[in-house]
Amino acid sequence: MVVFNKFCCCCKLRTGTITLAWFGLIYEIFDLVGPVTLYANREYIFPSDEHRYNSGAHIAVSMSTPYYITLVVLKILCVLSMNYGATNGRRYFLLPWLIMDMILLSLWALTILIVGVVLMVAIGALGILLWIFGFPFIALGLYIWLCVFSCFQDMPNSGNCDETGLLLGYPTLVQNLLGRHQPANANIVEA
Repeated sequence: MVVFNKFCCCCKLRTGTITLAWFGLIYEIFDLVGPVTLYANREYIFPSDEHRYNSGAHIAVSMSTPYYITLVVLKILCVLSMNYGATNGRRYFLLPWLIMDMILLSLWALTILIVGVVLMVAIGALGILLWIFGFPFIALGLYIWLCVFSCFQDMPNSGNCDETGLLLGYPTLVQNLLGRHQPANANIVEA
């Protein structure tokens, strides 16, 4: 069942997925620059005297930035996998991005919902304002996710699974990278 026939109502699903993967890769690389710079220069940003070194800001940067950098690196790997899968017609390479994006969309929606309720109880209109501006972005993210999912469903199954249904894509990629790729007709014995 394909959900959409076109990506953003204008181009083919595969073309839109490849474009999204390239833009996603560029975004994630730029998203990585700030935290890496902050983490690498945290001693210069927060002076090393005893009171400031143990400040909450220094501790927060020291503890949370490596986790954020790890998340961005995982997102880069998922985007690269999506780009490889969409470019080469290997549908199961889209799965890491689909899974990670759905998890992040769910967490984002839950965060906006909870923070909106807290702000509505504390301040009033600010929580509703957060919902008004936050949920359209979640809807846009869900639409893009559905477009990539449609591309996943639209791609043929050939070449990705063997007869038992096991995924062959990643070991084949590793074999290609290591130069140990066996041609498709290598098992045929000539009589």
